[in-house]
Amino acid sequence: MKRYRWLLGCCLFLSIGMLWAADEPDLRMLQQKAAQSRDMEGYVGVCKYLYQTEENPELLLLYADSIHQLATKSKKPEQLVEYYIWASEGNFIKGDFQQGYALKRKAIALAEKAGLKFAISQSCCDMGYYCNVDARYDSARYYFRKGLEAGEDLSEAGEACRTMLTNYASSFLFEGKTDSALVYTIRASERSAADKDTAMLIENLNQLGTIYRRKKDLENCITNFEQALHLCELRGNHNAVAFIYGNIATAYCDWNRPGDAIPFSEKAVEYALKTGNKRRIGTCYVNLGAIQTRLVQMRAEGIATLLKAIPILEEVNDRRLLCDAYNYLVNAYRMDGNLNQAMYYLQKLDKLAHEMQTDAERFRYYQAKAGLLQESKKYTEAIIYYRRIIDMLRSGYKDARDYEHYKRLADCYL
Repeated sequence: MKRYRWLLGCCLFLSIGMLWAADEPDLRMLQQKAAQSRDMEGYVGVCKYLYQTEENPELLLLYADSIHQLATKSKKPEQLVEYYIWASEGNFIKGDFQQGYALKRKAIALAEKAGLKFAISQSCCDMGYYCNVDARYDSARYYFRKGLEAGEDLSEAGEACRTMLTNYASSFLFEGKTDSALVYTIRASERSAADKDTAMLIENLNQLGTIYRRKKDLENCITNFEQALHLCELRGNHNAVAFIYGNIATAYCDWNRPGDAIPFSEKAVEYALKTGNKRRIGTCYVNLGAIQTRLVQMRAEGIATLLKAIPILEEVNDRRLLCDAYNYLVNAYRMDGNLNQAMYYLQKLDKLAHEMQTDAERFRYYQAKAGLLQESKKYTEAIIYYRRIIDMLRSGYKDARDYEHYKRLADCYL
């Protein structure tokens, strides 16, 4: 029961739901089945589908309420736990983390009271995931340890445990502690290999590639990405293929080789389009546009690609990815000398700045704002944001081109 969340350069995995293959039933078929059966299986089937698409949280909450009605009649704790799990997911997708956390905590507490170890493991796995997304890394690791303890002797919890081991390593990766991330990801990959979980091994290899990218080890970075890519191409997993192609492109960009990165990023778009997932497509367009704008001869094409992504992201209400799109447009127009248009998108970005949840997102925001302020000769204001960048670097945040920020700060002081 794994789940992919697509973030540029790193990944997290959630335990509920399966990736839906092309031959899985569509929403209408699942709704018809639920309407006929009016049982837990039917309602959960719809919830899983809606959870995967992330495009209709209100409908997900409606079907979660149907589960609640069943639980109220049966008075079975396992059914009430199921309701809390899906209701929390609906709120998380809506962006209401406070309510999502509250419901997830209810699921854990009730599962503990009823002695439902599998449900404890499952819910802690999910709770830890969202704490990671919310940059609450210590809390994430607390829930992962709790979930692993509950599931360690349960054969049915093996997949959730492998997910938690991977996300435990991810918490260090997002926190900028790459050495710890490397140690725990290697452990997770060994567990995945021993359990013959090829799908999770792919994710472990992908995460190793990301870690080596952060450690500026291009050879090991590309090697792990290519191993992951080979495995998931054999499985016909278009979602994972798109993501890994995007990560390879990012690695080449870190080594200032955007020309080499573009074919991989174009491949990511190609596979994303095959999935039909608008959020995935929007993400890959943003990543491709960001790379294209780094090349003078492709900057106009890159801007067009980014502008293509915006209505898609607005449709699925993905404000965090909109931040990325605006961020790259600010940089592109600035490099093109169009400071007025760059300032227009910076103002849009400023309005969404509160949506940023990870250090990587904030780092890119500070970069874009500092660069535009410097270009606009507002050196005193630019220094404020360059100082924030430097503070993040000194606190352990890794950036392959860190030296540039020190140089730009020096230029502003001068």
